[in-house]
Amino acid sequence: MVAIELEFDKDIVKQLEEMRRRSVDLTPVMQRAATLMQSDVFRHFQDERGERGDWKPLKPATSRWKAKHGWTKILQNTGRLRGSNYPSGGRDYAQILNDVSYAATHQFGTATIPQRDFLW
Repeated sequence: MVAIELEFDKDIVKQLEEMRRRSVDLTPVMQRAATLMQSDVFRHFQDERGERGDWKPLKPATSRWKAKHGWTKILQNTGRLRGSNYPSGGRDYAQILNDVSYAATHQFGTATIPQRDFLW
């Protein structure tokens, strides 16, 4: 077995301790990051595009149906999906939560519904 022992200058140790102390709880930073992520999600709905590019256009029949009801934007008939993205941040995470039952269907797609990534 090999043992290595390092000795640091006291000022460096103090600085490292201060950095560790400050970085233990990143909750305020992560909460801010989650809020910025939420703004990005709203922009995805506004621009009808996600991180992977433009959302796939609606099928003609779906476009006609939406037009009959006065809706024109993709994934935005009632605004429920767009309005249900909640920021959450803690010590070591930042995330967007969405409790709408069909959110995952649109985020990841299915055999019949194309993926439209409104998160990331």
